[in-house]
Amino acid sequence: MDFGKIGGDNIAYRGKYGKNNGKNLLYCRTCGKRFAATRNSPLFGAHLSPDQVFQIVRHAAEGVSVRASARLLGISKAAVNLVILKAGDHCQKVFRALMSSFQLTEVQLDELRTFVKKTAADEKELEQGFGEAWIWTAIDTPTRLIVNFKVGRHYLVDVDAREMIQKVHRSLAGDKPLFVSDELQHCASVLEEEFSHEEPIPRTGKRGRPARPKTVIDDDLIYDTVKKTRNKGHIVKVERSVVFGTETGFQERLVDPPSNTINTAYVERSNPAWRLWDVHLTRKPVTFAKARKWLEA
Repeated sequence: MDFGKIGGDNIAYRGKYGKNNGKNLLYCRTCGKRFAATRNSPLFGAHLSPDQVFQIVRHAAEGVSVRASARLLGISKAAVNLVILKAGDHCQKVFRALMSSFQLTEVQLDELRTFVKKTAADEKELEQGFGEAWIWTAIDTPTRLIVNFKVGRHYLVDVDAREMIQKVHRSLAGDKPLFVSDELQHCASVLEEEFSHEEPIPRTGKRGRPARPKTVIDDDLIYDTVKKTRNKGHIVKVERSVVFGTETGFQERLVDPPSNTINTAYVERSNPAWRLWDVHLTRKPVTFAKARKWLEA
């Protein structure tokens, strides 16, 4: 009954355990169970010192490879892999617990293309999670906060886009933000599904079945797109359009955000930073993700 409560008095200090009694043991007064203070954290069961765990996490955040971290710390690659995966899983749990009830003004959506193990994969390898992968991201423009992300597959674009935008919708509180993305059509269809309602059609009194309710997009939904035309890798034309909403509503939303026009510059500027920080996302890399869990971590 006390699980998940913060600030309760059911948790008490029990003593020490482990080698040289260097780890704290806690006690639950409600259920009577004892557990480690590091339970459900990257430190639990790592058989490494806290300093070594922290250094591994710092190395991973700076883009240091697993082999390099193992050589620098004098430990095995398996130990480094275990700590990184545990830290990534812990970060996702913290992210899901804290990232909610946002008051956002402008959200930019984009997708980052990478691969797992190999770029070209057959049907069996695709089922195993290999091949091209898309990382869907949504950031808050004023703060550069990553509102949500989703590691998906290139042949499940509509499914992954729907899941990512649904999570963004659940994390919102208050008015809807301004949404901006590139011309990928899946964003428009999912936003239409998420931010719409059904209105019943009045009955005419005539014979036959009544008409089905019609789907109406919310009036306060503003969604704009940016279409870029490239020639030999260089942008030669930029087209901006308002998909949902009005131009007047778009201009009203630009009072608080740093943007003064329709653009995806902030999320696209974040993409090279993420490729720099995570070696698995670099283009034509020597080190690449050999499993999807490495991208999710």
